[in-house]
Amino acid sequence: MEDLKAYTDAPEEVKDILNSFDFDSDAYKECDRLLNELEPLGYTFDYGLDGEPYNLYKINRTNEL
Repeated sequence: MEDLKAYTDAPEEVKDILNSFDFDSDAYKECDRLLNELEPLGYTFDYGLDGEPYNLYKINRTNEL
């Protein structure tokens, strides 16, 4: 995770999910799995073509329809 401050400020449950990233698996599938686990907790992140998560942030649910 590129953004160290967001990671260190995140709840332990979020850190545990991020730390479960399996580097031996398909990176895109792993990012998708992590997103599916993080979104119910109110967190998301971006990832690039390299399949590496970055820009962890809390979801702003006030803008959802």
